[in-house]
Amino acid sequence: MALRYANRVKETSTTTGTSTLNLGGASTGFQTFVAGIGTTNKSYYVVTDNTDWEAGIGTVTSGSPDTLARDTVLASSNGGAKVNWGSGTKDVFSMFPGEAIGSLMKDVESVAGATTVEAGANGTLFLGDATSAAFTITLPAGADVLTGFTIYVKKTDASANAVTIDGAGAETIDGVATLVLSEEDKIEAVTWNGTEWSRLTPTLGTVAAKNTGTAAGEVPTNADLSATADLQGKKALSIPASGMIARITNGPSSGSTETTTNKIMARTWDYDDTTVERAQFTIVMPKSWNEGAITVRFVWTATPATGDVVWGMRAVAISDDDPLDAAFGAAVEIVDSVTAADDLMHSGETSAMIIGGTPAESDFVVFEPYRSGANGLDTLVGDARLLGVQLFITTDAGNDA
Repeated sequence: MALRYANRVKETSTTTGTSTLNLGGASTGFQTFVAGIGTTNKSYYVVTDNTDWEAGIGTVTSGSPDTLARDTVLASSNGGAKVNWGSGTKDVFSMFPGEAIGSLMKDVESVAGATTVEAGANGTLFLGDATSAAFTITLPAGADVLTGFTIYVKKTDASANAVTIDGAGAETIDGVATLVLSEEDKIEAVTWNGTEWSRLTPTLGTVAAKNTGTAAGEVPTNADLSATADLQGKKALSIPASGMIARITNGPSSGSTETTTNKIMARTWDYDDTTVERAQFTIVMPKSWNEGAITVRFVWTATPATGDVVWGMRAVAISDDDPLDAAFGAAVEIVDSVTAADDLMHSGETSAMIIGGTPAESDFVVFEPYRSGANGLDTLVGDARLLGVQLFITTDAGNDA
């Protein structure tokens, strides 16, 4: 269900007590809640007998009769509680409340000590100055605010004193009791999602904790982000066939094809089905590479409609002042099958390939993709045309600075 708004929604009700309102049909010139808001959706409502009144959020249900459940009372002539209606006809209509209007407004408030956020402070940016002492900003109770209520907190001072965000009572923020901002320019956004408080910046917090040592429950500063703009972990490097060269000794043939109907052009290296043919390409590896093992995926096509191809790769890292004529490391191979004539095929990832030499930061690495046509598992009769490869490396730094 969703909170919906609609113009000209007004009905009557003769319901008594504090129960769900039975709706009696649209008033003249208006539409029903079911027509305007929709069954199972929520709406802001007002019900009044021109003496007592009640404003709240209710759920619309289509039926005989249609009903409006009084889920949450925002304000009333009964001190903010449900009105115990007597007999007689009441008007019930959809409205846009002052609380919701407040959600469209933004404010900035400077705080330097313990602060309890008011329910009307939606959208406020709290500038927290903990120069004198650490302090806590306490959120309003979730029951007192509307879904989407959001505040922002920024620590503005350079002291070691923390600004802490705490939920009301036992309420948590994404399961965490408090959020701590302990460094200058840290900023946090917290929103009520209708059930619990949630951070609007969880990914940034994870990045900081992983890459810069920022404490859990914090978000990074601009300086943090500049050091973590590129997340660590597994990365893909794509090399097209046009970025490769054939070996002079037993190299594949250079190919160029155009599809029949849509004229898609493809540059390929065409590998024979009997001779082990090899191409090469080189990369100056990024400094963020962890110098560890690499996996490979082959992208290829073939004219024969059936058959398997054994693709292989080996590599060697060459450092500054090393001989260029260096020995390759152990090769890895993978078998991939033709799916249909002239289809694009992606192989699976190979097992981990150990780079030859002694890999170091920013090494020049020579890669050698080949087809093991003489392997008994290679059954494709005719050329296998390599379109490119993907290398999967692991990085252990946030960037290449």
